Amino acid sequence: MQRKTIFLLALISALSLLTLQGCGQKNPLTLPEKPQQNTTSQTSPSPSQETQEGKQ
Repeated sequence: MQRKTIFLLALISALSLLTLQGCGQKNPLTLPEKPQQNTTSQTSPSPSQETQEGKQ
């Protein structure tokens, strides 16, 4: 009787581990790419344009 209980516990444990092993895994784990510097420049009006607009 005790041998049967140990076997059932081992079987349930093995099945649980195999079932949960792939839980949530869809793709292989990869490191994120290094961030690239932003090459777009923000264009702001030149100071001379701002002062001219303020005088008008």
